[in-house]
Amino acid sequence: MARAKDKNVTSTTKIPPHNIEAEQAVLGGVLINNEALNSLMDILAPGDFYREAHAFLYEGMLELYTIGEPIDVITLSRTIAKKGLTEKTGGNEYLASLVDAVSTSAGI
Repeated sequence: MARAKDKNVTSTTKIPPHNIEAEQAVLGGVLINNEALNSLMDILAPGDFYREAHAFLYEGMLELYTIGEPIDVITLSRTIAKKGLTEKTGGNEYLASLVDAVSTSAGI
C-alpha cells in the first residue's frame, strides 16, 4: 500500500521569489545613472539576482566601478565579452534593451 502512495506523490521544485522586471530596472537604472550604484553596492550582491545573466551584468558593473570606468552599454559589453559571457548575458541587444526598459534611475 505504501508503494501506491509513492506513485501518486509528485515532485515539486519550489522556485524562489523573484521579479525579472525589477532586476532589469536596477541594471537599466545603473546604466542610465552610474551614481545609483553607490546606493546599491552595500545592499545588493551579484548572487542576489535570480537570472544568472543579470548577476553577470551586475558583476561587470561592479568591476567597471572599481577601476573608475564609466558604466555604459559599450564598456559593459566589452567587460562581458572579455570574460566570454556575451552569449550567457543575452548579447548586446539585450544589454541595450535594459536602458530602453527604464526611463529614470529614480526607482532604484
